[in-house]
Order: sequence, then C-alpha cells, then structure tokens
Amino acid sequence: MEFDGEVARKRGPAERLAIEAAKMRAAAELGARSGAFFVPAVLRFDAGAGVLETERVPGFVRLIDLVTRRDPGLLSSFARVGRALAVVHAELRLRDAPNIPLPAPLAGEPDDVCVLHGDLNGSNVGYDPTQDRVVIIDWSAAHALEGEATVGSRYFDLLWFAVFFFRFRPASAWLGWSPEAWVGAFLSGYARAVGAGFSAAGLRAYHERARGFLLEDLRREQARQGSGLRSVAYRAWRRLGWRRWEKFLAALSDSQLGA
Repeated sequence: MEFDGEVARKRGPAERLAIEAAKMRAAAELGARSGAFFVPAVLRFDAGAGVLETERVPGFVRLIDLVTRRDPGLLSSFARVGRALAVVHAELRLRDAPNIPLPAPLAGEPDDVCVLHGDLNGSNVGYDPTQDRVVIIDWSAAHALEGEATVGSRYFDLLWFAVFFFRFRPASAWLGWSPEAWVGAFLSGYARAVGAGFSAAGLRAYHERARGFLLEDLRREQARQGSGLRSVAYRAWRRLGWRRWEKFLAALSDSQLGA
C-alpha cells in the first residue's frame, strides 16, 4: 500500500483487486446505510495496470495502535467493531463479485455461511476520531488462504480477528497486554448484535476445524523470522500467545458474551 495525498494505492493481480473493489463498493454502501462502520470509497480500478486506488482516511487510527497507546475507550472500540462485523455478516451482499468459498476445511456449516471481510485484523480495522466512526479497510482475503475467498463461515472472520491480538504484540508493549479483555469485548459486541445462533461452543467447534490452518500459518510466520537470536523473543511470544488464546477460548461461555 502506498499513499499519494488523499489517495491510497494498492498494486497486485488484476483479478484479486477487482474482487476487492467490488467488495469495498458493496461494503461502503452498507456502511453508509447502517451507520455501523465506514469503508473508504473506490476511486479508480485499472485492471490493465493492476492498480486499485481508494479514498484515504486522514484521521484513521489502526486498532493495534489504539491498543499500544492504551486508549481509554479501547473496550468500547472493540465492542463497536464486533457490532460492525455483525452487520457485515448479516446484510452484506455481493452484486459484482463471485461467491468464492473458503477452502473446504474452513467452510463451516451452511447456516454460518455469509460474505466475509476475509482479513479482519488489528491493522485493517480501526477508528476515525474526527468522525467518531469505525473504519474497515483492505477487503481482500488473507494471504494465508493462498487465494481469494469471498464467502464462508462467519467464524473465520471472528477467529482471524481474535487470534491476531494473541499472536501479535509490538516490541514496545511488554506490560499490560490484555487480549482476553479486548477480544472478549469484541465477541460480546458481536454476540449481542446477532442474538440467537451464535455461541461460544460454535466458536470452539470451528476453531477445532481451523486449528491445523492456524498452526500452519503460525509455523510459516515463524520461519520467515529466521533462526537467529533476534527471532527468539518473537518465537517465545507466539508460543505464549497461542497458549493464552487456547486457554481463553476453552473458558469462554455464552454468559460472558451476553448471548
């Protein structure tokens, strides 16, 4: 991603960018209609050049940055993201993009299938304090999926977002890292918005299905960090974070979620 004044520019395969542009246009309409979130407008898509240009949000602060600065409204922000995602899963429809399913191990149950963000994490969602709004960007599927996917189990978006805060931690944030509280607020916001049909047991069941995929992605990520001394802290935190995540998920209950 590169920035040119008020424009955010992304380059890549034309087919992948075309799908992202279509998802963004549909999501922007839904966001404006619902008031639950904001998606930057698509300004230009050039298939020949493999370029997608979108509106830049000058006041945008990534959720991971809100976390590291210990923003006083952090739990509220996570809950709002959960509510925004519930609107996406319930109401987003694709008119100009194909319904491409997640790979079979991640597909989930038919009742859980919806249009997905596909790469929801602490860098692709955030807050615009100038307009008091949740902002969701980068609507292309996660590279770990090794291909585009537009529909699948809603639990994929939920897990991908939640695990991010257990796996990733800036080097400057050694103390007070509390992913259990932040993810709990996010899941609670989502559960209360969707009502019946969402449960902690359903999330755990999908996690078991997706566990191999998540661990393989973690292994690849660790391999990219190399094997020298500089990678030791990185590897140790990822292992500790994964253990914290599994402990948190095992203890999660519907009463905690308010579902």
